[in-house]
Amino acid sequence: MTRRGWILTAGLAVVVVGVGAGVLLTRGPGQGPLGPPTDDIGFTSVRRDIGQRVTMPVADLGSYQGGQPAVLDSIVPNSTLVGMRMVGSGVTSGVGTLDGYPPQGHDLQALRGFRVTPSTGPVQVVVGLQLTSSGDHHIDGFTLHYHVGSTHYTAVFHQGVTFCATGSMGC
Repeated sequence: MTRRGWILTAGLAVVVVGVGAGVLLTRGPGQGPLGPPTDDIGFTSVRRDIGQRVTMPVADLGSYQGGQPAVLDSIVPNSTLVGMRMVGSGVTSGVGTLDGYPPQGHDLQALRGFRVTPSTGPVQVVVGLQLTSSGDHHIDGFTLHYHVGSTHYTAVFHQGVTFCATGSMGC
């Protein structure tokens, strides 16, 4: 191989390694094609009366370019819920924090079995939370379980929620 051929081959190898590293750095390891960017951390604070429910977006699923559908299985809190309970979950788009669950006026699809394809467009996974006791309560995020073909993934989203009872000092 000529010197020019070696330089072109080495240059191509650098590009391939760089692209691969970019993919690994933008998604957490093992989280698959729907996993959040590695810097995807945030939280929302809400104040409600005990017993009230809210709809919270907890995972924004951007555009998906896979050849097979990504099928959603479940979403669970990243830690034990204290002072609140999860009353449901689903898939929709374009919502922020809303009073009540299920969200009124939004097309909420069942999460289990929802198929994400390149034509799906950006969607959000939302959960319904209900405040169950006084005080300030926090959850740091939720974990989405899904699969593409026979490969199963676990994507950890750190979109946390602080849920404060009316009259508490937090929030």
